[in-house]
Amino acid sequence: MPTWPHSNPSSTVNSLQEPVSWLSHAFRQIRHALASPVSIPSLCLSMGSRMNGLSQRIVDYIAELMPLYTFQFADGCDCALSLMDGTLLMPVDESSAEREEGWVAVLWQGDAQRRSEVPGPLLAYQAALRCAELHGIGRLPAEVAAHRHILLTRLRDICGDLLHIEMITRL
Repeated sequence: MPTWPHSNPSSTVNSLQEPVSWLSHAFRQIRHALASPVSIPSLCLSMGSRMNGLSQRIVDYIAELMPLYTFQFADGCDCALSLMDGTLLMPVDESSAEREEGWVAVLWQGDAQRRSEVPGPLLAYQAALRCAELHGIGRLPAEVAAHRHILLTRLRDICGDLLHIEMITRL
């Protein structure tokens, strides 16, 4: 039986205000306990240990953008699964690269035969914008802008400067 941070029923309101990342972490722990390896060709060479590079941090960020994505454990990797179409996002091992760029492997609709690699910061930027739009339904534009700012600030903390992505997406 898992131990939850708030066992006191009167603290339910406070527990709802805990960061979403705690809930995401709890879901990941449950998935790891229940998941069996998916038979997808090895896309990340984690050698039995969790990847911790830029690519993995970007995939983790995207997986926290609920309800659009969720965590999925596949082929020894923590991945992000699109709840819209089943597309699986997997981290790419860039440990041998001179500089990490945060590439992400995309298995379109979860099909290993339809695989491509895309720049993770660009993918995460678009996912964050979609998440802010979804959460903004029925809200004031200022609230949507504030939520978008929070999501993009977190992404900047992970990826660094996003100015080049913002310039590309405004064209």
